[in-house]
Amino acid sequence: MENILYKDVLVYEYKNNYFVIQRSTQGQEYDKRVKAGENAGLFSKLSLDCPSESLGNDVFMALENYNKIRPSFDPWELKELNKQSCIWVGARGRKTFDRDSRCVQIIKTNKLKIIPFDNCNKNEWYGPMTKEMGFKNKVTTIEVHSSFEIIGNKVKAAFKESTYNPKRI
Repeated sequence: MENILYKDVLVYEYKNNYFVIQRSTQGQEYDKRVKAGENAGLFSKLSLDCPSESLGNDVFMALENYNKIRPSFDPWELKELNKQSCIWVGARGRKTFDRDSRCVQIIKTNKLKIIPFDNCNKNEWYGPMTKEMGFKNKVTTIEVHSSFEIIGNKVKAAFKESTYNPKRI
C-alpha cells in the first residue's frame, strides 16, 4: 500500500460522548487512484468529560490507522453505510444522528488541521467551517507532533465552534 499523504478522522459529539471514526479511502478494494475518504470503523467512544490527552491519543492513533480497515460497503451503498454509522453511535437513524450531533474533522498532512462543522445553520448542509464555505478563522492548524493533550484540547475547542442543527430536539 502506498504512503498516504492525506489522512483524516471525524469526531462526532452525540449523546454526551465523543465518537472517533476511523477512515479510509472509499471502496471495499484499495485503489490508489481514489482520494475521497469514507468512514471505515468506530475507533473509540469517549465520554465528553474524558481527559484531553485521551481524546488526543485516540485521534492521533485513528489518523495513524488510516486505510488499515477497508469500508464494509462501496460508496454507492449509502443506505448500508448510513446504517452502519448509526450502529456505531447508537442512533435510531441517520436523520436523527445528523440532527442531534456535532462534528469536527482532523486532517493530517504536514500539519494537523482541526475543522469544526456547521450543521445546517449557515448553509443547508452539514459541512466544514472553512473559508470556502463562507466562514472566517474557524480552522486551527497545529504541528503534527503536538502532544496528545494539545491535540485533545484543540479538538474540544473546535467543538465549541461547531454547531448543532437548528431543528435539534
